[in-house]
Amino acid sequence: MTSFTSFVIGMFVSRAFAETLDKAGAGANGVDAMWASICSVMPCSVPTGNLVTYLSLRIINFIFPFISVVAVILIIYSGILIITSNGSEDKVSEGKKIIMYAGVGLVLSLLTTAILNFFVGWITVLLS
Repeated sequence: MTSFTSFVIGMFVSRAFAETLDKAGAGANGVDAMWASICSVMPCSVPTGNLVTYLSLRIINFIFPFISVVAVILIIYSGILIITSNGSEDKVSEGKKIIMYAGVGLVLSLLTTAILNFFVGWITVLLS
């Protein structure tokens, strides 16, 4: 393909694209259809009145309890590791490390959940 042919095709494609973008306004059918499809999947009207606040609360209330469950499972695993170590100092020290890190993760997860819920509630009050 010659450069002239590429140039001509490029001009028509960019012109068609520009005409399509020119019709993209608030009253265009494409935008209304787009928002209708988005609102069919995601909540567009939420109980808090602010979608960002609602989604952030949903994410906070899903992720951090999940992290807490993982930390508790690691504490149980490390306890079993210590019990079945048969006196091996390496396994006992590994189990203690896992308990310590999982405990720190559990405390941080609970604190983070409490702090973020407080700030999201505070921002919600400020925005309303």
